[in-house]
Amino acid sequence: MIMRVVHIKLNTERMVELRQMYAQVIIKELEHTAGCLYAGLLQSTTTPDDGISLTLWTSAIHAATYEASGLFTRLLEQAKPYFPQSPDWTVHLSEDFRIEYTPLDDSPVVRTDGEFP
Repeated sequence: MIMRVVHIKLNTERMVELRQMYAQVIIKELEHTAGCLYAGLLQSTTTPDDGISLTLWTSAIHAATYEASGLFTRLLEQAKPYFPQSPDWTVHLSEDFRIEYTPLDDSPVVRTDGEFP
């Protein structure tokens, strides 16, 4: 069995909607995905805007096949409206020495067994 964890920043004002979407869309899709044993959305009790999407798989091959199939990307795109937009920006020089401002990347981080700090 393999555990796959996606660390996400949560928009606490839209948690009810995210939970509903997760149950109605993500869990429903994963129920029919080969090798998926469990899927759940967890929210930190100490830092409410930190969360994880936890999935358990019969094997690493099943987890990798799920991600490579494009389903993971499609489900993540459906969940993005429920994630906060980053208010933080970074400043850097472009190759032609112009100052550029870009938002910090708050994209979900995927980890599997053996990759946890």
